[in-house]
Amino acid sequence: MTTSTIESKIDEILSNTNSAVEKDKEVNWDKILDRINYYTEKIVKVNTKFSQVNSELLSFIDDDERNAEIVLLHDKLLSLLRTSILFYNHFRKSKIYPGVKTVLKEFHNETENLKELIQDFDTINVLFKTDSEIQSLMKEIKKL
Repeated sequence: MTTSTIESKIDEILSNTNSAVEKDKEVNWDKILDRINYYTEKIVKVNTKFSQVNSELLSFIDDDERNAEIVLLHDKLLSLLRTSILFYNHFRKSKIYPGVKTVLKEFHNETENLKELIQDFDTINVLFKTDSEIQSLMKEIKKL
């Protein structure tokens, strides 16, 4: 065997291994980009629904009759909050986070909005309903 034959085989091995590595990188990037696109679309849809729910809940705060209805949804709202936090944390630690960062930030904002709404409902339905001084003050404020 001559050195040129060995050199030719080395070149072939180098070419094949480099080609395989490049092909693997392309496939991995394609898969990663596909995952980013898939989850971006899903999160955008969830964000839209989440925003609608938060807006509807916000309208309940000023309406005493409707506010009482929220008590029936309290456990479900807490479940949604817990699930949303887990969802956010999962993707925050994910390899695709840089690709979904913007839509995930919007999701996080909606989660924070939900948390504030739950706290507001708890304050209204627990503290305000049990404290007679606060109830009197609220009646006076409503008269204004």
